[in-house]
Amino acid sequence: MNLSEVTQVRLLKEDFKKLPKKDHYKIIFLDKTNFISYEVDLKKIINHIKIDIPNWDESPDYQTITNRFKADSHCLLFYYNNECVGWNWGNKNVCFDWINIYQILQPHEAYVGGFFVTKSANRPSDAGYYNYNMVIDYWFNNMGINKIYGYVDSWNKASIRIILQNNVKFYDYLDKNLFSYA
Repeated sequence: MNLSEVTQVRLLKEDFKKLPKKDHYKIIFLDKTNFISYEVDLKKIINHIKIDIPNWDESPDYQTITNRFKADSHCLLFYYNNECVGWNWGNKNVCFDWINIYQILQPHEAYVGGFFVTKSANRPSDAGYYNYNMVIDYWFNNMGINKIYGYVDSWNKASIRIILQNNVKFYDYLDKNLFSYA
């Protein structure tokens, strides 16, 4: 990763603004204990990624996803009208690939990312915004997390807009000794 090409972000629990619940959206938590039961939905998102982001040479396959869970990463599947349309990833440490630890975080902190909501499924235009808000709410209020960290590629204006709408702040937290600069 090149730090000059990403924007590092952080959100504190006390700064989080929860949106009103919409019944047509839901999320389901997956980890190494239950992910096999959701193989069909995970593979559906893998296929959506291949359609929506065809030039992503390193997009995950099912074996990569399995390795993520074995490395203690977790996933929140995002549903619209009971149809799986996205996912999000998290780990208690900074794991850019969701497998290898790059930086240790403190208790009650999490590294989050991999937010994806397909454009190729029938879903409302606010789906990405609600997805982001619902999973943040889950991390804070179901997992006991007080701070979440992540990054967004600097070119990704849509993601930057969504994180700012969710009160996420720009915040440098990564150990600069581990990364290169352009």
